[in-house]
Amino acid sequence: MADFYERVFRATEDFELRRRILARLLVLGPANNRWHVGEVFARLVASVTDESLMMELRDLFQNNPREAEWNRSYLSHKSIPALLRKVL
Repeated sequence: MADFYERVFRATEDFELRRRILARLLVLGPANNRWHVGEVFARLVASVTDESLMMELRDLFQNNPREAEWNRSYLSHKSIPALLRKVL
């Protein structure tokens, strides 16, 4: 599932679709304790350059602290914007 989401994320520029994919992956990994989902999520977060999407990610992390904590170790190995690093 995570690989499919990653392919769709990379194939589209649609903001809402990208936001939904990130939101889903944020909770999918911890809900199923799947390390691969964490890795895919971290890759996608590291690839985000759109400021609006970064703000959405910040809000997702703040509103889902347990899931953000679970994903922290995957994100710690990636270069992510300071705005996001602050909320992790």
